[in-house]
Amino acid sequence: MFSFKAVPGGGDIALIGESITKGFDNKKLFENVSFQINRGEKVFLLGSNGCGKTTLLKILTGETEADFGEYKFGANTYWGYYDQIQQNLHMDKTVLDEVWDEYPKLTETTIRNALAAFLFRGEDVFKEINKLSGGERARVELVKLILKSVNFLIMDEPTNHMDLESKEALENALCEYDGTMLIVSHDRYFINKLADKIYHMDSNSVVCYNGDYNYYLEKRGNVQSAELTAKKRETSAAVDYREQKRIESEKRKRQTKIKKTEEEIAVLEEEIRTLTLELENPSIASDYERAMELSNEISQKNSELEEKYETWEMLQEEDK
Repeated sequence: MFSFKAVPGGGDIALIGESITKGFDNKKLFENVSFQINRGEKVFLLGSNGCGKTTLLKILTGETEADFGEYKFGANTYWGYYDQIQQNLHMDKTVLDEVWDEYPKLTETTIRNALAAFLFRGEDVFKEINKLSGGERARVELVKLILKSVNFLIMDEPTNHMDLESKEALENALCEYDGTMLIVSHDRYFINKLADKIYHMDSNSVVCYNGDYNYYLEKRGNVQSAELTAKKRETSAAVDYREQKRIESEKRKRQTKIKKTEEEIAVLEEEIRTLTLELENPSIASDYERAMELSNEISQKNSELEEKYETWEMLQEEDK
């Protein structure tokens, strides 16, 4: 059985950032982002859509520059980056050649064992890249990443477009991986399976939660509940009959919004399921443009779905 291991070495601190700030068109995207990631930690970066999570990763990997602040990787820390765009795949190659050409010094057995860990078994390794679904291509990119001589994986939405079996294969590989990880994801089950430290990012800063996903939810809930309780106490003494009627009206409106949001969530989930099934259909595997169109549409729908879930959670909290 193939075993994914990090390159040995690295200091106790794998990555540190201080007051990182970035904006576009004279508008700040985020500012004062500071963090510390220690060797071997599985860290997730969470936050609402548009807060700049992907941009922060691109700063850390050198694809763009920060407006202010600095960051530094630890000594003997070597990173690899997965950004789900799949720009580095050669459409005319087979799965086996795509990976083996990247790592010609590895044996065929080693390459095939690595591919098998990501569900490419038997004749699957001879499929051409242009005939793969979006989820299959993602798995090829992940194999190439994990075979790199690195000890720090930086990943942006690695489970996007993946079916359940593919997600489980990735989870198993990352659970076994003994290096450091920084991952952006909206997949709550995936986060809960792996996270041992979480940063929640907004436009002004990041907040660190030194625990797993359940700990993060508990602490976030306590903060939101405390704010809500304080607000209720502050206003309750001054509420008269007219104010009470207004509050009741707003409550009815929120309940209507909750129901509407739940219906929109159900529609989006069904649309994502339908698009994913179409993307995985072998009949469009050779149609690269359609495959990319579907991948982009699924990504957009996932973003919309995340926003709907955030809206639903906010309305639920306000309704308490």
